[in-house]
Amino acid sequence: MKSTLAFIMFLTSFCFFSVFAEAQTTHVKVNALEVDGKPVKASFKVRIVVGDKVLDAKTDESGFFLPAAAVGKDVGVLFEFKKYLLTFFFVKAVYFDSDWVVGVDTKPFDPQYLGSSDPDDTASISYLKLANPDGSLRDEKIVTVAGKPKVTITKIPF
Repeated sequence: MKSTLAFIMFLTSFCFFSVFAEAQTTHVKVNALEVDGKPVKASFKVRIVVGDKVLDAKTDESGFFLPAAAVGKDVGVLFEFKKYLLTFFFVKAVYFDSDWVVGVDTKPFDPQYLGSSDPDDTASISYLKLANPDGSLRDEKIVTVAGKPKVTITKIPF
């Protein structure tokens, strides 16, 4: 009886800690925050969009923890620091296994991020560069070009 009870307690504890550890194991290191290619010191917030849910990611001084509901999934990422809210609509699950450099580019825009976008119609550019554990940058990056809002005024006869 005692051995059965001990085994059940062990199994319950093991399952609980395995689930808890899985939820906390995916830590994404943020190597740098940048504005116009220059590193800045700032605290940040991260939200993960999974389907129609927006989840707050726990952050620490070196990065953030991917919520358990997002592990292994391609998701959207909202990254906020200083006065900037950066949006990355499609972040592949494998990108969470790399270190990140997150930044924003403002006018005049760096051609490496602008691509074929018209600079006159661009408000800002957000980028997420992937880094190796040694800090060297990989070729892969995600770039989001935010256009200026356009307002069209149409006169409607009454």
